[in-house]
Amino acid sequence: MYLALLQYCSVVDPQSDSTRYSIGFGRADWSLTETGRAYQHSHPAYTPEDMMLAEGAFRPGGAELLWTPKTIALAAGALLVTYIVGFVMWTAGFGFLVAARDAAG
Repeated sequence: MYLALLQYCSVVDPQSDSTRYSIGFGRADWSLTETGRAYQHSHPAYTPEDMMLAEGAFRPGGAELLWTPKTIALAAGALLVTYIVGFVMWTAGFGFLVAARDAAG
């Protein structure tokens, strides 16, 4: 779930494969600013990466030109929650395995 959400809510800078920019919720109309909606309607085949390239938004604060700050923060929060939930579930799973092994002798 985390990896799917990561692909949907962030884009990788094409010049450096290690820099990832948090965006809102993909091309969802409610997540975009007026500029983002204009790109979406005038260029329906554009991906979020294409929109970022066209706007020159691969820089700190650049995503706010296309996505509202509220949805960027909401997407980042959703990523954080799914990461923490996944970590807790893995930890609990291994804890249950250890408890089952100890109970079995």
